[in-house]
Amino acid sequence: MLPPGQANGCDSQIHSPVRERLTGTTWQFVRGEGPFSEGYKYDFFEDGTFIRRIISDYADERRGNWIEKPISNDDGLLFLLWQDNSESVLYFSMAGRTMRLSGELLQPVKRSGETSAGSRKPVLINQENFPKYFSITSRSWQKINGADNDFIPDRYTFNRNGAFVASYRSGQCKHAGHWSMTADSIVFEVPSNPCDRRGTRDNFNWTQTFKIENDRLTLDRYIYASSDR
Repeated sequence: MLPPGQANGCDSQIHSPVRERLTGTTWQFVRGEGPFSEGYKYDFFEDGTFIRRIISDYADERRGNWIEKPISNDDGLLFLLWQDNSESVLYFSMAGRTMRLSGELLQPVKRSGETSAGSRKPVLINQENFPKYFSITSRSWQKINGADNDFIPDRYTFNRNGAFVASYRSGQCKHAGHWSMTADSIVFEVPSNPCDRRGTRDNFNWTQTFKIENDRLTLDRYIYASSDR
């Protein structure tokens, strides 16, 4: 179900606590220190535009349009349409003054005087704008071979609230987590769980390239076929 103000695909920019926190600052992720630091930062503007800038020894930025889909007062999904018409759907959660976005911790920093990234286009959360997202979440996915069953899920269900369920060895072990999707990758926020027979790991982020064609979902080198949810 779409949040209030988005019924029938309408993306009226309602004011919500989540939206105010997203647009009230620049959000920055940095690893390393000094000249070796690198990362990125997002500016989400109230008019529905955004800028993503790279933090590195070179300058690079991308722009687009966005809308949020709140799940609670502290978390939700960001639907991003880039200027090249590629799609991203990113799970985020707020804790104190920080934001976890696609599994990475972003800090608020002072924003420049910019109020828009320009070229505003309303973002509708629909099949036309986000075909990969709707295809992935419309069914469950069953691995079509038995490779690496000791530590690779044989079944995935991707929910439209940013959660996923992974099942191993025909349901002998299961765990949930959160997921995000970029143009060519899915990022899994995997909690500590006992499903990997090689040993339990701490929480970790797992980025896998993906491709969806017809009724097949490829995650890195593993191929999954669609099945009923």
